[in-house]
Amino acid sequence: MRETGEVVPFAGVTYDLNDNFSIYASYTKIFQPQSVRDENNAVLDPDEGDSYEAGFKGEWFNGRLNASLAYFEIRQDNRAESTGVRNVEHNYIIYEGVKAKSKGIELEVTGELMPGWNIQAGFTHQVIREDETNEKLTTYQPENQFKIYTTYRLPGALNKLTLGLGANYQGTTWSDENDALGNPHQYRQEAFWLLNAMSKCQITNNLSATLNVNNLLDKYYYSNYGFGNGKMYGEPRNMMLTTRWDF
Repeated sequence: MRETGEVVPFAGVTYDLNDNFSIYASYTKIFQPQSVRDENNAVLDPDEGDSYEAGFKGEWFNGRLNASLAYFEIRQDNRAESTGVRNVEHNYIIYEGVKAKSKGIELEVTGELMPGWNIQAGFTHQVIREDETNEKLTTYQPENQFKIYTTYRLPGALNKLTLGLGANYQGTTWSDENDALGNPHQYRQEAFWLLNAMSKCQITNNLSATLNVNNLLDKYYYSNYGFGNGKMYGEPRNMMLTTRWDF
């Protein structure tokens, strides 16, 4: 498949309400070539459609703390969706193009809450449905995701030490596929949290050491599943100690 000379327009506008708040809106056309194949072993036509977004942005403490709230909507004419059936002769999962609509919201907060205390937090809710049947699509991607990470530099004599803690939440996901024997089967991943921790010591003006602990509670979960009864485990608890020298 070859496509040339495709023009993809984009437009955006921002309006300042006052010193702290602004509103914005944007639009772009979608043109995305695809590599998956249909039941006839032909590559699907490009996914085309429209994407809209509008929201608020806030700024405080001379830009040290920022927040945003956005609503987005994506309309696709040929979104690739797995049928859950494998083409045995050529050994690939069969996809089909469907008309789909995605709606969602995004909330994000980043910056410094107070001297030495920083935060990064974000929440996303997104639902993807087929236009004709209103059936949920791409259910192996979570509808709800939440992330928060905060660090605090200790005061006084301990100001060379910074501590951090983070949490990731992922909502329930599932995928209706055929298993290795060709029988219909639903692969499911229940909602879960992952916790991470960090400590950093500024040994000298140039030298620092950082210890990161990922999946602090050693949560058992899958990062991928389905497609012929295959599953991939998420990373277990792991630690990394790094040093850095700044010139």
